[in-house]
Amino acid sequence: LLQSLANVIDLERIAHHRGSSFGRFTTPQPSQIDFENNLAWALVQHAVKGFRHVVLEDEGGNIGERRLPRPLVEYYQNSPLVILERPLAERVQVTFDEYVTTAQIEYRAEYGDESGIQHWLADMDNNIDRIQKRLGGLRCREIKKFLHAAHESGDPERHKVWIEPLLRNYYDPMYDYQIGKRSQQVVLRGNASEVLEYLQHLR
Repeated sequence: LLQSLANVIDLERIAHHRGSSFGRFTTPQPSQIDFENNLAWALVQHAVKGFRHVVLEDEGGNIGERRLPRPLVEYYQNSPLVILERPLAERVQVTFDEYVTTAQIEYRAEYGDESGIQHWLADMDNNIDRIQKRLGGLRCREIKKFLHAAHESGDPERHKVWIEPLLRNYYDPMYDYQIGKRSQQVVLRGNASEVLEYLQHLR
């Protein structure tokens, strides 16, 4: 949705990271100085085009291992929020497309077919381990069990079995907590067409 807007600055593209615990690519992120330089250039280009608003995906203080400049983080924390709401089934499909289908293509290209999938699986295990404190030990073990069962089955669709509880039990509570702290800043909650129509008027 954001990529269809002219006045967007894509922080995750600049940071070369998907912006989540599972967001690392096989190729490295830019150095901190290169990230900051590229971000500064994007801001300059945005200003030159004469936009009055900049649309950004809400991020934490870091995108992967790259730190966002403090003034930008403070800008985030005091800016209006637009919440895109999608049914769980759609979110599962989007996550599957990005973190399974597309990611496995990337890993195969980097390491070769069989080795690439093994690297992907090992990285997924490590990503799940990193969020164990918030996810809980039992849920962490269950999600890893479903992950490996899907891999061993040879049926890519079975990966959705672990994606759904990951969204429900980890990401949704985290998002709800973060949004709850800034609820006064929410100017719109809506589906894709409603959010897009709203943002297209912010030039």
